[in-house]
Amino acid sequence: MAEDQLSRKPLQALATLSNAALIRRKRASAYGCTNSGITDSDRKKFLDYHNEARLRVAKGLEPNRDGGYMNGAKNMYKLQWDCEMENEAQKAIEECPYGISSWPDKGQNIIRQMAYSKMTKLGCAYKVCGNYLTMTCLYNGIAYYINQPMWETGTACTQAADCDTYSGSVCDGGLCSLGGSTPDVTVAPVATTTVVTAAPGTGATCSDNSVMTDAARQAFLDEHNRLR
Repeated sequence: MAEDQLSRKPLQALATLSNAALIRRKRASAYGCTNSGITDSDRKKFLDYHNEARLRVAKGLEPNRDGGYMNGAKNMYKLQWDCEMENEAQKAIEECPYGISSWPDKGQNIIRQMAYSKMTKLGCAYKVCGNYLTMTCLYNGIAYYINQPMWETGTACTQAADCDTYSGSVCDGGLCSLGGSTPDVTVAPVATTTVVTAAPGTGATCSDNSVMTDAARQAFLDEHNRLR
């Protein structure tokens, strides 16, 4: 992935959910997940979004609020999808909560959580609740809760020797990838994101997607920018 392409995709540019958001899949998931509330296409969108953002951080291409760029990161790990955490996330939003309530005092800083270098797993879910959309993600690492830095300043990996947080790790296109057993770290619940929108309809911004409205797109942008 070219650096100029990465630099044009700030953290707030969350990929919109696919047009198949309300379709329940009958066949087995390629990811091995049994939850029918989310499609493999959307799992890939969530995963790619997170890993592209982590790669920008590792390469020092993520803008900061002062007009410059955040420090690059070494030992930034590529995330893998976790069906168990996806199931937990789906259960948490099944009753269409308007805000987080299951895990008080944890997981409130979404951006910091997404960029924590030692994380290796991710599981997200969403649910359409009348005229609003609820999403939440769980991660297998908590940076702020255990008072650890988001990442150690350095450069993106170019070889396996650069990846030494977990034994057996390899370098995969600038991100470290776990080659051995999955580390036993604490699952971090992240605050439920609720987006209030009008009924689904075609928007001027992305006219080929009738599931998400322009108001929803703007709400995503505003919320992510508020957290930066």
